[in-house]
Amino acid sequence: MTADEKMDKLGLVNRSSESTPNYGHKDDEKYTEIEFRTPHYITPGGGNKRMKEVTIYFYPEEGIDFDVFMDAIKTKLKEMGWLK
Repeated sequence: MTADEKMDKLGLVNRSSESTPNYGHKDDEKYTEIEFRTPHYITPGGGNKRMKEVTIYFYPEEGIDFDVFMDAIKTKLKEMGWLK
């Protein structure tokens, strides 16, 4: 099962591009969200480095199974090549 299929089962949809996905809940009254970003950071030595960030907003009271949620995120990270 793909990450998008897993996210869809959880009620989450990609509201951004495939290269920088941003999953939010289909129901506007729920706030669980996942953002994938690759910002640039200036290192203390003056170098420019591209980082990989995942920001997770998880609200247990929304009834999403946390283990299934984390499995969907892990699958997406593997699909994007961020996790081996």
